[in-house]
Amino acid sequence: MVYRFDEYKALELDQNFKSGQLTSEEILHDEKSGKDMTFNQTLTELQKMGTVPEAFPRHLNTCGRICVDPTGRWVLVSNRGHDSVCVYSINSPDESLVPGTLKLAGYFHTSGHTPRHFKFSTDGKWLFAANQDSDNLSVFRFNQDSGALTLAHRYPIPSPNFICNKVPLPVRRQEFQSWSKI
Repeated sequence: MVYRFDEYKALELDQNFKSGQLTSEEILHDEKSGKDMTFNQTLTELQKMGTVPEAFPRHLNTCGRICVDPTGRWVLVSNRGHDSVCVYSINSPDESLVPGTLKLAGYFHTSGHTPRHFKFSTDGKWLFAANQDSDNLSVFRFNQDSGALTLAHRYPIPSPNFICNKVPLPVRRQEFQSWSKI
């Protein structure tokens, strides 16, 4: 589960792996005490969204991962049957829509089969997708304004199932930056 906290409430994003549905629920929170407010019903479903296009048979899909991008403006979900990453924008409080609800930005093919895991680069400008059943890792540019993913590279890797990134140590960072300019 991924939580997004603000001054008055916490939004919970919960992924239903079986049906490919994404649910956003509201938790009432007491700002002064820092505790959840006590009510008979503390969670209220705000929205339910599919993670694959309507025409795709949902029983052929399972979701692999859910995450919020480093800017906190986008929610991404991987689809293992549809072989895609679904991108949603998170509605902000200044919009006319309910804050924290989602709006579909698009479905993006992972250029492989069974996206087991995906991960953002530390700056949020790149997305790495581990395609387990096609033995490759796809690298996408992530447009932080539109949520669009653009394929930049594909690398052969036997059955990748997890991605971890690490920022180089400060003494190696300059060396790393000079390599990336080549």
